This record gives sequence, C-alpha cells and structure tokens, in this order.
Amino acid sequence: MKTIYKSLIAALTAALALTGCQKQEPFYTAGEDDYPRILNSEFSTTDILTTFPSVYTSENFVFEIIVTPARYTTVEWFVDGDLVHTGNKIDQPLLAGTHKIKVVATTTKGKQTYRKASIEVLSSEGEPSLASDEKSRWLQQGKGVTVSGENLTGVSRAFLKASVFGDETSKAEISGLVELQNFVNEGGKISFNVPSDLAEGDYLLILEKENGTQFGAGIFGVHADEYVDPGVTETTIWEGAKDINWGDSNVQLTSTDLADVPVGATIVLHYEMIEATYHALRVCNFDWQKDFVAQVDAIDTKFPDSFEFTYTDEFKSYMDEGNMVITGFGYKLTKVTAK
Repeated sequence: MKTIYKSLIAALTAALALTGCQKQEPFYTAGEDDYPRILNSEFSTTDILTTFPSVYTSENFVFEIIVTPARYTTVEWFVDGDLVHTGNKIDQPLLAGTHKIKVVATTTKGKQTYRKASIEVLSSEGEPSLASDEKSRWLQQGKGVTVSGENLTGVSRAFLKASVFGDETSKAEISGLVELQNFVNEGGKISFNVPSDLAEGDYLLILEKENGTQFGAGIFGVHADEYVDPGVTETTIWEGAKDINWGDSNVQLTSTDLADVPVGATIVLHYEMIEATYHALRVCNFDWQKDFVAQVDAIDTKFPDSFEFTYTDEFKSYMDEGNMVITGFGYKLTKVTAK
C-alpha cells in the first residue's frame, strides 16, 4: 500500500511540475532595439510637469533616474536649457530660483524619451536677495528698473539667464548670460537697464559679487508693456515728446489739468534719456520758488525711465497759485499720469 501511495505522489508531483512549466511565460529583458523607458514613479508622462521638493542653496539637488534598457541607455540632465550632467544620478548645486529641468534618455540606437520637471531653490541665510512682489519682478524692454533687496554688499554685476527647457521656439534662446548694463548698487537696492532687444519671457536674475561668486535672485519676467497695478486706474494728465532744458524748454501743468487728481494720488513722470552732459529733474511752482520735487541729479542711473511723487494738500495749494513746472535737463518727457 505504501508503495502505491508513493507512486501516486510521485506521479502527481511530476504532473504539477509539467503543468507549471507549460504555463510559465518566458522572462523578458529589454534589448538594444527597444525604446527607452523612465521607470521612476515621480514621473508619469512626457506631458505632465513634475515638481521636485524645494531645497536650499546649501544643499545639492540629488536624484537618480531608473531606465530600461539600462545597459544601452544614456541619461542627460538639462537645467534651464544647459546640459549640466550625464549619468543616471545627479548631485548638483543650483542657484536660488525656480529652475526648469529636462531629463533625456537616449539608447545606443538613437531612440529617445524625456521627462520635464521644475524645482524651487531657496536662498540660504545671509545670501543676496531681491524683492519678490510682482511689480519689482516686472522688467520692461529697453527701460531702467530699480529693485530693493537685502544683503547686497559687494554685489557689482547682474545677469539674466533664460528660464527654458531648451526646446521652446517661442521664447528667447540664450547662450550663456546677458549682462545688465548701467548697473548701480546703492546698498539697499540695485538699478540697471533692461536690453531693448531681449525677448519676452521668464529669466533667472543672477547677482555677482566682486570676487566672482554668483547668487540666484529668482525669476523675473521681461515684457514689452509697462507694469500696471491690478485694480489701480492710471489717468493720463499730459502726453507728448518734450526735450527738457530748464527755463528754455519745460512742461507746465495747470490747475485744470490736475482738477480730477485727488490729494494722495501718485503722480508719475514718464521720460526717456537723451544725449546730454548730465541728467537732472525738478518739479516746482510757477515762479520756481516752491518745490514739488527738489532737484534730483543723476536720474539716468537712479530713476532712468520714470519718477513718482505723492500729490499732497500742500502741493494742491501750490496749484491754486499757478502752474506746476516740470523741468530739469537731459531727458525727454513723454507722459504724465496719476494713479
């Protein structure tokens, strides 16, 4: 009987083994002719932008890509359009700001896939930084701008670097950095001119100290139009093209011109620099004895495209006596507005 049982068990085991072998699928291994795949769960498809967790500038951006076929695939890392690393694992320092990252996997047969991501890098304590409000980060083509900031001691230059993945056709494609001209560091703020031929789009602003050390100051937008505060109505008081030259050539506004301007409003003088030995601005009353704005020198570097002042009760009383005289030297007045 034991012999019969042993024979039955042996037969059953053999049958199961045979059945298991018949149902088992062959093991699949990706080869050189297959398309590459990025297997990390953080990435879904090429159409969805992945956001990496934020890091500080004191930390490196560290991430490892898993690809197949691993033996035949090369991984490249692009940051803001520039190739910064080749290899599955990146361990890269980045400047402060929001960066666009593109990971490209290419096989030995030239077959390719990619994923896109962004990462925000935060300034570490004590590093130079600039104001983050929308108005401060709005740069108009061909105009000067002043931006307040902190820890700016020693900063002597500023640059813009296009924030791109590297495959855009509608935005600026920049090789290297664009240095901002007429750069002035006044301690708590910096001033510079925006190139007139710089394409609209997002740019990383980079500050550089005298020793060559660079710091990211975040993303700034370059626009063709000037910034308009949301919800703020700006009224044009005067518009034209007047080269200002003290008493020989100036613009005078009457009380009628300012009749609808309320006390507390901001009056904005819009202008362009012209070729001159110096550039100065003054706003005074009709007989030049009282100042709305005392003489401001070097407006080409301090306030290169506009100047603002508040319309007070005292200034309104000046208007009751006579005209407002917008004068100075070395600039062309193009518009006066109130907001």
